[in-house]
Order: sequence, then C-alpha cells, then structure tokens
Amino acid sequence: MRWMLPNSSANIVLVEDNPLDIFVVRNLIEELGINCRLHVYSDGEEILTYLAALDASDDHCPDLVLMDINIPKCSGTEVLQWIRKSVRCGELPVILLTSSDRPRDREQAERLGVLYYFRKPTDLDEYMKLGPILRQVLANRCCNESGPS
Repeated sequence: MRWMLPNSSANIVLVEDNPLDIFVVRNLIEELGINCRLHVYSDGEEILTYLAALDASDDHCPDLVLMDINIPKCSGTEVLQWIRKSVRCGELPVILLTSSDRPRDREQAERLGVLYYFRKPTDLDEYMKLGPILRQVLANRCCNESGPS
C-alpha cells in the first residue's frame, strides 16, 4: 500500500500496517497543514527495498520516518538498524509510533538514535500531541540541511 499527498515540500515515510493508524496519521498531517509528500509502506521488506534503492541512487533521503516497531516481514528495530548503517540515510530522523511500552524496546530505540518514542494512544486528542513533534522535527530538518542527502 502506498499513497502520497501532492504538492510536497517535505518527504515523510510512514511504515505502518494498521489501516486505522495510517488514517489517523494522514488526517493529523492534513489537519496540521503540513505540506508534504507522504509515502506509506505496510511492512519491513517494503521499506527496506525503498531505502536500498535510495542508497544506490542520487535521490534524496526522506525528511522523516514515522514507524511502528511491530510491522510484518521485518521488525521496526531491524529497519532502524539498517537505516543507521546506511551510507546516505544513516542520520535520518525517526519517530517510533508504537503500542509497545516495554523498557527493552525503549532502550533499543534510544541506542539506535530514535528522536521520539511515541506510544500510540487510544484517544484521538492524545494522538494529536504528535503534531507539534512532527512540526519541530521537520523544521529542524529543513534548517539543518547543508545540501542534498
């Protein structure tokens, strides 16, 4: 599954297999008026294929990855490990969106340089707290770039 918001200025990748969470994140981005191109991948193999193609090309790395830890075919932790070893996209900002509150998952995420560990809430108002985090990360990414990734 993959779709994009047109007229983009930021490139965001969402790795999520739950259609409801995809819907919520998509609507959150639209509600906040974040101008972006959103790529959605539903499993670890899909995102690794995409990232490997980026590593082998001159294309820009995404500005942000939003990812669940518990995704099919290849875990979010394995994807994070691959990202951090990437020559071109190793510094990619990653926000984990997960239902896991296990200390081990949090520790691994911290070791792998995750910017935020956002526990998926059951309440929409709580989910909206992701908005300021997205804006801040994207603002920092735009201001700190010194050239093509």
